[in-house]
Amino acid sequence: MPASPDGAQTPIKIFSGGVADEGFRLLLSAFPAAEGKTRILTDSMTPACWIIEYVIKGRGFLQMPPFDYHPGPGDLYILPKQGQPYSFHSDPADPWSKACFLVDGPLVERLLDAYGLRGGRLFSGCEDLLWIFKKVYSLKNTRADSQFEALVLVNTLFNALRGRNAETKEEASGTAKADGKDDLVARLRAYLDDGVEAEVSVTAFCLAAKANKSSLTRSFRNRYGTAPYAYLMACRVERAGAFLKFSSMSIKEIASRLRFTDQYHFSNYFKRKKGLPPSAFRAKAGV
Repeated sequence: MPASPDGAQTPIKIFSGGVADEGFRLLLSAFPAAEGKTRILTDSMTPACWIIEYVIKGRGFLQMPPFDYHPGPGDLYILPKQGQPYSFHSDPADPWSKACFLVDGPLVERLLDAYGLRGGRLFSGCEDLLWIFKKVYSLKNTRADSQFEALVLVNTLFNALRGRNAETKEEASGTAKADGKDDLVARLRAYLDDGVEAEVSVTAFCLAAKANKSSLTRSFRNRYGTAPYAYLMACRVERAGAFLKFSSMSIKEIASRLRFTDQYHFSNYFKRKKGLPPSAFRAKAGV
């Protein structure tokens, strides 16, 4: 049984094989003892798989730029595969104990897209889903159908999270008010949050929502203190800073990923906002 960073034994199960020509693979499952130890688990390079974790007890810290969370009991989160840096660690004052499993394969990507979870971050109030983690952990690697059972369980989990994703995004965007305009403001921010690495258009959003662009922009500014485009660019700059600190991507790759015209546009904009060009920012971070 592998040892954790603090020397404690961690109940980890390693799985082999896959289903659908390796379209889905359960790689690992862990279900720690109730008394969980304090562990520092900081990932500076995103692993090549999706990590799904559930907090059984205690609290910790999770940073997925541009967001910072303090997950506690009943919270669940999906850590993205490759590219997007993140870090997480237990709160020494209230050490957490977590259940988790690691999955990979194109079927996982398709399920995330189908259920609209690719932009999902932290899901609260998931006590009713703990059974899925227990069930995944109970699977036996020696059984030929365990990978298929795991795929069914992951599909069940993602389907359950689908209905909570909008609530999570509203909480991250500020509680949506009862009237339609405030709800649209929250939806617009969630749309921008999901569009940090995508092509987004406030005009297209307003057309789809049948909203007046000038009025919605004014409401957004009143609520969040900045215009929608400025908010989006601020998120992109924060994501760029995280990439520069935690990834080995080139400045050109980061510029392309964050939808800047080219690396020169990105470098000039980043320097204007952060006071340092990307290369100097990275060097200062010690990467």
